[in-house]
Amino acid sequence: MPVASLSYSYYGDTEVSNSSNQSFEYNMSHFSQMALMPIYVGKNDMIMVGDYASWSTFEIQNGPIDNFEVTSLALPIGWLRQIDPAWQVMAFTAPFGHNSNLDGAELSGQLMSGVFARYVKNEKTWWAFGFYSDLNPVESYAIPYLGVFWTLNEEWSLNLIFPWPSLSYAPNEDWLFSLGLAPSGGSWAIEAEDEEIYYNMDAWDFSLNAERRIHEHIWLSIRAGVGGLRSLRITSSGVEDSDFGIDSGWYFGLKLNIRP
Repeated sequence: MPVASLSYSYYGDTEVSNSSNQSFEYNMSHFSQMALMPIYVGKNDMIMVGDYASWSTFEIQNGPIDNFEVTSLALPIGWLRQIDPAWQVMAFTAPFGHNSNLDGAELSGQLMSGVFARYVKNEKTWWAFGFYSDLNPVESYAIPYLGVFWTLNEEWSLNLIFPWPSLSYAPNEDWLFSLGLAPSGGSWAIEAEDEEIYYNMDAWDFSLNAERRIHEHIWLSIRAGVGGLRSLRITSSGVEDSDFGIDSGWYFGLKLNIRP
């Protein structure tokens, strides 16, 4: 697992429309940075403290809102315990702050948390259990996690832990290829002219990723694919939700990982 990363993603033009036949296109650029510091506590416990920062720009063509930018900051904190050779448990929480450059925008909060367990059945198979919650002004929810990771042989592995299933191939110690699905998107809240307005972007990314070790613990990855099921929701106080979606568009990304 990487303990630090720097990434850039670009999502091409996506056309979305609602039941009233209103439609428009938008594209998005996204920069992010993440770092974690693992701190060992005795032989069986580890505490992880880190930071996350991102900057997203949205370009809207003929839409109900203007172009805008969102800056996000988070302080993730996690705990991992090795119960015995077969079982691990982990818990984390990550308070977020979001701010937009839209007129009247104010800082909004979000809290992501999760509790998970990992059971190693044998050298080739392990199971994951747990749940994840997202508390935000737009739409709070909690979802369970259950899945299995299967090492087929020295080169191939299959991840059936949803919602990010993937198939990976590592021909040697310096290359890693993967094909899979993962959720993406975000939500922000602003206040403008005495009304609360929520922006909610939901998406799923299906992509092919190629990652190469460029120096000891430093890896560079290139990924490309389809950002599918992309939508946009705009909600104002006392006004019925305006749901725009669903469509797909291509996307491209670069990422620098540190894997000690």
